[in-house]
Amino acid sequence: MINIKNKIIELMVIHRDENDAEIVLNNLRKARLPIRPKYIAGLEDLQDALSTDKWDLLLSIPATKQLNIIQICRTIAKSKQDIPVVVISPNMQTATVEKLLSTGVNSVVPDKSALALQRVVKSELRYLADRRKLAELKRLYAEACTLNKQLLATSRDAIAYVHSGMHIYANPSYMELFGYRDIDSLLEQPMLNLIAPKQQAKFKEFMRNFDEDSTPFDNQEIQTIGMTSKHKPLKLKLELCNANYDEERCLQIIIRTQDTAEYEHKIKEMARLDQLTGLFNRHYFIELLEKSLSDQTLSNTEQENHKRSAVLFISLDKLETVRAQFQLAVLHIDELTKKVAEVLKNHLSEGILARFGEGAFMLLLKEKNKDYALEVATDLCVGVKNALLEVAERSVLVTISIGIAHVLAGDASSVLANAKEACQEAENQGGNTIYVYKPKLEAHDSRVDRLNKLAKMIEPSMEEGRIFLVFQAIVNLQGSADEIYDVYLRMVDEKGNQISTWDLFTAAEKTGQNSRLDCWVVNEVARLVLMRLKQGQKVQFFIRLSDHAIEDIELLRTVRQLMTKAPVLAQYMIFQINEPSALGNLQKHTPAFLGQLKKFSCRTALEHFGSTVQPDAVLEKLPVDFVKIDGNFTKNLGNNSNNQAMIQKLVALTHRMNRQIIAEGIEDADSLGFLWQNAVDFAQGHYLQMPSKELNYDFNN
Repeated sequence: MINIKNKIIELMVIHRDENDAEIVLNNLRKARLPIRPKYIAGLEDLQDALSTDKWDLLLSIPATKQLNIIQICRTIAKSKQDIPVVVISPNMQTATVEKLLSTGVNSVVPDKSALALQRVVKSELRYLADRRKLAELKRLYAEACTLNKQLLATSRDAIAYVHSGMHIYANPSYMELFGYRDIDSLLEQPMLNLIAPKQQAKFKEFMRNFDEDSTPFDNQEIQTIGMTSKHKPLKLKLELCNANYDEERCLQIIIRTQDTAEYEHKIKEMARLDQLTGLFNRHYFIELLEKSLSDQTLSNTEQENHKRSAVLFISLDKLETVRAQFQLAVLHIDELTKKVAEVLKNHLSEGILARFGEGAFMLLLKEKNKDYALEVATDLCVGVKNALLEVAERSVLVTISIGIAHVLAGDASSVLANAKEACQEAENQGGNTIYVYKPKLEAHDSRVDRLNKLAKMIEPSMEEGRIFLVFQAIVNLQGSADEIYDVYLRMVDEKGNQISTWDLFTAAEKTGQNSRLDCWVVNEVARLVLMRLKQGQKVQFFIRLSDHAIEDIELLRTVRQLMTKAPVLAQYMIFQINEPSALGNLQKHTPAFLGQLKKFSCRTALEHFGSTVQPDAVLEKLPVDFVKIDGNFTKNLGNNSNNQAMIQKLVALTHRMNRQIIAEGIEDADSLGFLWQNAVDFAQGHYLQMPSKELNYDFNN
C-alpha cells in the first residue's frame, strides 16, 4: 500500500510551461508529498518511461501539442499499468470535464487551486493503494484456489461438488469409488442416481431439511447405501456442507476412507507449504509468528542479552523493471521467485523462511545477539546480488531489500506491517539495502495524540538536555583538509528512545515552536564555533533550518545579534534551506531571507537539489553558495546508470554557475569513487561517518 509520507511517489509530468510546472510541483512538496518527477516531452518518452519503471501518477499541466490526453490515456491503457491521470485544466465547464473523464482521465483539477490539487493527488494515491492491495488479494485467492484443487485431486477421500442436484466436480477417488472412468460421464449423472433406489426417499428428505436449516460450512452427516456405475451397493457415510467451487454456490460431499490418519497428516503438511517454492506459506508463517509473540515473556536479563526474535521482510528490488528489462512473462517471474528462494535457503543455517507473495519472502529468526539479524540480512543481500540466475534461457541479475522488525510485543499483523514498512524504506533508499524498523513515540496513540504529546515535550527536553546536536563530517574530495560538519537536531524521550525528527518538526510547526528550535540550533552552533576558535580549531558547520525558517523574522534577528557581537561567526556558519520550501516562497520570502543573510556575510546552501524538472532555473533564481544533491540520486551509484548521469549533469551545471556541490547519503566505496572521478566537491554519508555527538572525524586521513 502506498504510504504517501514514506514512499517516494514516482510522478510523470507533462507540461506546456516550465514555470507553471514548478509552481504545481512545489504545491505538492509543500503538502509533504515526497515526489520524484520525470518530465515527459512526447509519446516516445512516455512509452520509454512505461517500459522501464513503475509509476504512481501522471500529471498533465496541461497536455502539450506533442502529446494530447487521448494519446496519454491510450498509451497507459496499452501498457496495462494502473496509473492515475490527473489533469489541471483552466476550463472547468461541465462539457470539458466530461470530455476529459470520458477519455480515461481519473481527475480534473481547476488551474491555480493548490488545495484542490493536493487533495485530489492524495485521494488518487489512496485509491491506487487500495486497487493494488485488491489485486494482491485476488492473486492470493487464485493461489489458494489452485492449492485447494491440487489437494482435492490428490486426496484419498472421495470428494465431489454438486449444484442443483448435478455434479460439477469430482476428484479421482470419488470417481474410482463409484466406478466411473472419466469426469464427463459422471457430470451427466444427478447425485440421486448414486444413491440406492430404496434409500432415495430418505436422502431426499435429508436434503430438504439440510437446505432449510444448515448454515454455510456447517457439516452434517448421513449414512446411506450408494450405487456404483455397475449397480453394486456401497455403504456410505456422507459429510455434507455448503461451499463454493469456482465462485459458484454448491454442496460439498466428502466420503471418508477408513485409513486416513497418515494421509491427513500429509495434507496438513502440504497445507503449510507454498506449492511454487516449497517454503512455508504466509498463513503458516503468521501462525508461527503469533506463537512466537505469545511465547515472548522474556526476563529483563534475557532482554538485555537481546535473546529475542526478529522478522525480516525480503523483497526483490524493482520487480516491474526486471520484468520489462528481461522480457519476463508471469511464468518466468514464478521461475525467478523459485530460484531466489533457493538462494535464500542456501544462505540460511536456521530460521523459518516463507514465501509471502510475488517476489516477497518472510524470515522469522531467533537472534543470538543484537546484531545477528543484521548480519543474516547482509549475508542474504550479498548472496542474491552475486547469484547468476538462469530464467527463460537468460542470465538474470537481481538484488533484494530487507526490512527488519524485532518481535517484542503486539500482534502478528503489526509486526509484519513494521517489517514491510522497513523494507519499503530500504527500497526507497535505492535497493540492495537493509533497514531496521524504528518504533514511533506511542504506537497505541493516534498520530494527532502523539504530535500533541510531543509538542508538550519540546520545552522540558531543552531544559533537561534531551534535545541535542549530532554532527556528520562533510569531506572535501578535491584535497582540502578543512573541518566541516553537517548539524542534525536530535531528541530523545525520558527513556532515551530517539524521537522521529519528522515528527518533532511537525509537532513544532503545529504549535508554533519551529522558530524556537531553529534559534536554539543557531545559538548552540555559534557557541560551539567560538569555543573551538578559542582552542585554535577552525570548524565550519552547515546548519539545517526548518521549512518555515525563511519566513521567520525572529531567526533573522537572532542571526543579526550573533553576527554583530562576533562577525567572525559568518566564516564558519552556513545556513541550509531545502529546495521545495525555497521555491514555494520564491515570490517574497526566499529572496528577502537570502538577501538578509548576505548582508551579514553568511553563506547559504540549498538541500534536495535536482528534484525539480529544471535545476538550472533554480540556481538562476537562488543565489546560494552550495547545493546538496537530492539523496535519491546518490544511492547505489556504482550500479545505477540513471543516477550517474544525473550526478554528472548536476556537477557540470553547478560548476558552470560557480557553485560548490555536495553529495550526501553516501553508503559505499563505489559511490564515493564515482563522485571523486566526476569532480564532486564534497561528500558525506554513513560510509564516511555515522552522525556523532563528538567532532572527532580525521579530515587528514
